[in-house]
Amino acid sequence: KLETKDDKGAIVRAFTCGNSWVYFRKGALEYMESARNDSLGVFAVTIQKCVRRHYAYQFYRALLRFTIKTQANARRENGRRTFLRLRSTVISVQMVHRQKVARRKLLRRARRKARNALNPNNTEEGTLDHFSVKYLQIRSAVISVQCAYRQRVARRTFLRLYRRKARLTLFPHRLRYEVALHRFSILGGRVKASMEGGEGGFSRMMLESLLESTLQKLETKDKKGAIVKAFVCGKSWIYFRQGALECMESARNESLEPFAVTIQKCARQYYGSSRHKKGTQEFLRLRSAVISVQCAYRKRAARSTLLRLCRQKAQLTLFPNKLKHEEALSRFSILDRRAQASEEEGEKGQSQNAVKMLMGSALRKLETKDDKGAIVRAFTCGNSWVYFRKGALEYMESARNDSLGVFAVTIQKCVRRHYAYQFFRALRRCTIKTQANTRRELGRRTFLRLRSAVISVQCAHRQQGARSTLLRLCRREARDTHFPNRLTHEEALSRFSILDRRAQASEEEGEKGQSQNAVKMLMGSAL
Repeated sequence: KLETKDDKGAIVRAFTCGNSWVYFRKGALEYMESARNDSLGVFAVTIQKCVRRHYAYQFYRALLRFTIKTQANARRENGRRTFLRLRSTVISVQMVHRQKVARRKLLRRARRKARNALNPNNTEEGTLDHFSVKYLQIRSAVISVQCAYRQRVARRTFLRLYRRKARLTLFPHRLRYEVALHRFSILGGRVKASMEGGEGGFSRMMLESLLESTLQKLETKDKKGAIVKAFVCGKSWIYFRQGALECMESARNESLEPFAVTIQKCARQYYGSSRHKKGTQEFLRLRSAVISVQCAYRKRAARSTLLRLCRQKAQLTLFPNKLKHEEALSRFSILDRRAQASEEEGEKGQSQNAVKMLMGSALRKLETKDDKGAIVRAFTCGNSWVYFRKGALEYMESARNDSLGVFAVTIQKCVRRHYAYQFFRALRRCTIKTQANTRRELGRRTFLRLRSAVISVQCAHRQQGARSTLLRLCRREARDTHFPNRLTHEEALSRFSILDRRAQASEEEGEKGQSQNAVKMLMGSAL
């Protein structure tokens, strides 16, 4: 379409093809770009159709899963009620049976005592005494085994509760990966699709990226400037800091609000009909039962919270200050060399013993005695914290400042010696500099004489180079007036091969001569 004719009637094309470049006249490259954009628009429309169909199918599957889950919850509730009713019946039957067995044993023992009382020369008496002694021995052994087992179980329970308490101070909430995926997958379509496809690792990665994007507002920075996230991912749990889970729940509620409105609409239409009035009565009965259960649970949670706050208040009255083992060692290890050695080793048990030795030697003057004469220390050491009584931490800080004063005097000595040495070096440098200036003046005169000779040689060489550059630029300007745009053969084929299938085939073969012919055919048909 862009071909023209000159004064002699010959056809003038809108491009010309060299050995490795294609040169375009003015407006030819813009015409090729518009044709390429039209071809790409058709492919974009097809891709949009496929994507919209995929999202509609995903929405349908989400509604189907929600319906199935609602039915499963209702059936589970019915099964639980049946199980509780049957269990109460079985317990009552067991109680009656055990009562009968105990009554028979009691009557049998009473008859045996009466028979022994009537027949004192009975030979079975020794046998009965032997069995009673054997029974007592077995019972004592069983009781000792039970005590050891219960002690071990109590120790494990105490350790587990202590670890849970330490974790809850930093991460009060946690969720399993499956629960978090099921609960928060509505916030991201990619997480939802990967969960349906069964890709475990990919779904975890997408869940972590979703949490980072949602909880970005709650991120903070520590003393070193490193970013502290609002959550931590373990092998099978996700731990949330204070307020992080509430932020996720609020975002989830905002996403679920349109679905809830739609479900409420349908439910109100259903309960509004006259055929299903019995269903509404059953729903009200269930709602009252659920409200009573919620009241009991909230009462229990409020009681446990009150007890925990009371314990914390009692602890703060006796020990108002506290520090971790690592902080105490790093801050006060200057008072004892043994504490410095244990800090460098870094073992947990040794660090605890080092803290005890350090605080015992440093706070010996603050020890008192109670009414019974027992020594009351000014600190107490836990598994990971050191608790100080009133005035103990201030005493430690004053002792630390006194120890640091000795080091400050030593540092001042070294600094003054350093300044004196610097003054001596400055004097020596001035002497050397004076000598250097004299030698430099002699060298400068020699350099100026040589530079004048070199400049004359450079002027002749640059004059010859400028002449050759001027000739090359004149040739290039004459070419750019006729062909302002250009592309290499490979770029032209990769960009505009979509307009001709023969050009696509030659691009796949990749031979140099064939690519040049393909460019000529493509441009000849397009322009």
